[in-house]
Amino acid sequence: MKCLPSVAVAPRYVPLVMKRLPAIAVTLAALALSRPAGAEEPFAIAWGLDLPIAVAGLAFGGAMQGLKEELVTERCAPSCDRTRVNALDDATSGRFSRDAALAGDVLVGVNLALPHLLGAVDAFESGRPASSLGRDTVLLAETLAVSVAVHQVVAFVARRPRPYVYAASLDPAFLHGANSYLSFYSGHTANSFAMATSYSAIFAARHPKSALTPAVVALTHGLAALEGYTRVMSGYHYPSDVLVGALAGSTLGLVVPWLHRATPSAWSVAPVGPGDALGATLTWQER
Repeated sequence: MKCLPSVAVAPRYVPLVMKRLPAIAVTLAALALSRPAGAEEPFAIAWGLDLPIAVAGLAFGGAMQGLKEELVTERCAPSCDRTRVNALDDATSGRFSRDAALAGDVLVGVNLALPHLLGAVDAFESGRPASSLGRDTVLLAETLAVSVAVHQVVAFVARRPRPYVYAASLDPAFLHGANSYLSFYSGHTANSFAMATSYSAIFAARHPKSALTPAVVALTHGLAALEGYTRVMSGYHYPSDVLVGALAGSTLGLVVPWLHRATPSAWSVAPVGPGDALGATLTWQER
């Protein structure tokens, strides 16, 4: 409950009010900024910064894909050296499944859209304002943008041939395409885990005592793991590509929401001073 200092309107108080203008300013500012305990928004969004980061990250990823034919100049198909593949990954060398690749492309779309759908349902059920859902949407978009940008940089630096490059039966033109040399690490898997982890962190922050948190984590991360499985079965990625992608995506999915956590706090304001004195105490309580 906010307590307002009492000010009597009388001529003899005019000099006092003029003298106490700084105290009055502090009181009014505190009241304007005050929020009741327990009503804090867990995430703080700098709209002028976070939105451009999200847009720039996604645009950067799209630009890199658009320029991949020019950026990937060294291509070894159809005579890539298989001895360069480590023992863990070599068992999948030469694998290719168009059906598994299609399943992975569909599933990654589900994994990117599901957190937004779950967030919208949660906001509706809990009666949260649209601004709250907007914050979550920006957080998810920024997580995805950072994941996309980081993956693109690593993939174009590593230029690792995909497992299917060692399948001699495939079309040489397909094997020689630039996309065949962007195996490390799995972007589909990284982005799926980034979104799964980011939404799980957001949900846990908004509902710290919810019994549904384990179910949210299991659903989103289970689908992300299934995405990784399809990428290995399709021959587009090695197991190590998927493991590193899952780790990279999960890390970014934790870091981005954490960087936007608002400090849980509460303001309190109370009048002070005996007699004709006018002022206020301002308390900042960490929780």
